[in-house]
Amino acid sequence: MSEPKIIYLGPACEAETGDGRTWAEDNPWPDCECGHRPVQYVLGETFDRMKAERDALQLRLNAADQRIDELTVPAGYCMMPTRLTAENGAKALLLGEFKLEVTHDCPECVDLDEPSEGCEICDGEGEYGQRHMIPWDKIKFIYSEAVKGLAKKPNSPQ
Repeated sequence: MSEPKIIYLGPACEAETGDGRTWAEDNPWPDCECGHRPVQYVLGETFDRMKAERDALQLRLNAADQRIDELTVPAGYCMMPTRLTAENGAKALLLGEFKLEVTHDCPECVDLDEPSEGCEICDGEGEYGQRHMIPWDKIKFIYSEAVKGLAKKPNSPQ
């Protein structure tokens, strides 16, 4: 924004000199001991220009605010990285957290009418479970598919 053109009206104590208060384009008056100061005025044409500049800046700010609003995270969403990496901390956070339990028939008891109560594999249940850790490459793949399908695209409805 440009600087306004200011004119000055001499301090009130100047009126007591008999010549009355004077106008000036700069401030030629030294600080008075009485504490009076000159009055600053902005000319009408300068005021109109400054007001137009202010209004134009306000429009730019409103447009910037709108863009920020469009970038904010809508309700029901959260901001997350598009990829899982060791650098963004995802690997340390997620590796080993996901397991899949697979149930198998006991190979020792499968051919028996009743499972063996002392069976070391199934403990007489006839089946046993094995826990498998989901490998890191599979976790990353699942996450990337979720990002592909669920990521909010700019200017798309929520």
